[in-house]
Amino acid sequence: MHPAKEGLRSEPLYLAGGRLDLAFGCCVDPLMGRNVTLVVAGIAGTRVWVVSGTVITGGDKLGPSLVHHRIQMRAIPAKEDLTICFAHVAYRMAERFARRETGIRHFQVSTLDELTARLGEFDLLCVSMMWRNEFIARAPRLAFIQSISAGTDQYARDALKAAGIRLASAQGVNSEAVAQHAIALILALTRQLHLARDNQARRHRRGMISDLREREDELAGKTLLIVGLGHIGSRLATLARAFGIRVIATKRDASTGAGAADAVFSQDRLLELLPAADIIALTCPLTPATERLISFKALAAMKPSAILVNVSRRWSPRSLASASPRRASTAPWRSLCPPTRRCGRSTTR
Repeated sequence: MHPAKEGLRSEPLYLAGGRLDLAFGCCVDPLMGRNVTLVVAGIAGTRVWVVSGTVITGGDKLGPSLVHHRIQMRAIPAKEDLTICFAHVAYRMAERFARRETGIRHFQVSTLDELTARLGEFDLLCVSMMWRNEFIARAPRLAFIQSISAGTDQYARDALKAAGIRLASAQGVNSEAVAQHAIALILALTRQLHLARDNQARRHRRGMISDLREREDELAGKTLLIVGLGHIGSRLATLARAFGIRVIATKRDASTGAGAADAVFSQDRLLELLPAADIIALTCPLTPATERLISFKALAAMKPSAILVNVSRRWSPRSLASASPRRASTAPWRSLCPPTRRCGRSTTR
């Protein structure tokens, strides 16, 4: 066992499914050779060891290959002095946390005004879309932010680092829900549930359709291209294969995706793969490299009958704005939008 793990008293906290583990205690710093106060935080399988201002990042196994970054981090108080703020418009996190009987002071806010008014009252903040980067300079006690969402693009990381505030992601916490949502969208579009809903609402009985391209379809034998084979993409691949779908995927490091999909390719081969896909699912994180991933060129490379499902963060085909009206009205991307409604877009995130 690593010396930093000896003698710790651990208080595991499961916040909004994000699996946040806090442990407080003392240990021997193996590099400095003296006793120091230690805080260990483990979030969704990733651990950050903070040893007296020295940050060590890594997995469960510590070793000499880990890099030490000298950063003056804000101190996290002892358990008896700690206060946690839960901030969300709907999630009742404080209520769930109270059931664990940890003895840690905590409270919940449900509006931005409430959170702004209490910025000086907490050391740990569990938050998502209610976060504002202006809070960094206005929250003198804040030492640790637990994002309750997988994405952290809304946080100014450099400013947080400069202020000594730690940031943790809940990466993977929503993989099951989002993957199931993607399957629901794929099924809805393939079986034309949206058209059935509209016909039922206007009391219209649709006649038989002879054109196979306009009829409901089956998933077995189709090819699904998953763009971003992370937690969500891998789970989606497993669910899709149960329907008899052939799954291909792109991943930043294609060597690590074996098993979940039938074939995995590097992200730079996306345009090459799009013509082979009957269904394209975007499950990639929002980064500068993926923000404009689906351009007009990408849409034009898809089959006219392709289904595009987006469960990634805040994607929009902004590059289409520069396309000429004549080209923008051609089948590859018109088939993704009304009136044929072949585009599935998640509104849950």
